Amino acid sequence: MGLTVAGPVLPQAPAAKSTEEPRSMPAVRSRAEFDSLSVVYDANTPYALPHVLFAIDRQNGNRIYYNETKRYKLHKDYVNGT
Repeated sequence: MGLTVAGPVLPQAPAAKSTEEPRSMPAVRSRAEFDSLSVVYDANTPYALPHVLFAIDRQNGNRIYYNETKRYKLHKDYVNGT
């Protein structure tokens, strides 16, 4: 015995693409990767220096997370946000 159900055919929404930037990286292997994570404070002063925040997960084998510093201004923001 077969069962057939008829009804309106609705178009399916396309699969959502993940365009979100990564929250962190496990390693920084190039200047381009560093630049994608870094911020520069006081850009027009002699103290201008690009930097990246990082967190060390001591409970997970000292795993290092190089933070998306444009998104997380403080270390605790990254840790609490993830």
